[in-house]
Amino acid sequence: MKRKTSLPEISDAAFRLFREKGYDNVSVMDICHEVGITKPTFYKFAASKDALLSQFYRGADETVRQEMATLDLAGEYIEEIWAGTSCIMKRSQSLGHDLYSHYVIRCLRSHTHPNTAGHELQTDIEAAILKAQESGQIRNLSDPRKIWLSLTNLFLGIGCQWAFGAGEEDVLRACRHGFMITLRPAVQVAEF
Repeated sequence: MKRKTSLPEISDAAFRLFREKGYDNVSVMDICHEVGITKPTFYKFAASKDALLSQFYRGADETVRQEMATLDLAGEYIEEIWAGTSCIMKRSQSLGHDLYSHYVIRCLRSHTHPNTAGHELQTDIEAAILKAQESGQIRNLSDPRKIWLSLTNLFLGIGCQWAFGAGEEDVLRACRHGFMITLRPAVQVAEF
């Protein structure tokens, strides 16, 4: 009888091995042995071990949107924006500096932005930025899309500094500080 497998099972095994041995020390064959599949079966689910890194972020947007929906922020749009943008960085940080640095390099090679959110999440955050502007909570009145792009690029820079510096930066504190400078809150908001 053939053994059934799935992409999540392969991804889970791969990430477990990446964390234990380091990304460069894990081969596709190692992943296959861990899952109990052949290389052809692996390639039915993933183009490469690099492709598994991108898989880590797929589906994350819906999780972030669900988390944002459960927050009871009652018109505190700055915190709603922070919840959405910081979730992406927390997810990146959960990879660890080795895997995140490999992910960033993979994205650079394929000309994609590492911290790109899905369209729906981006739309939600841009809407929260607009509400924060309209309610006078933030003084940065630039186009919400440009603010969103500024925040994602800021977080990318901080994430790269953290990843390539072997994880010595307090990423969320640095992101929150840059976040506040970018939004320019009209009222006193806790840095962290």
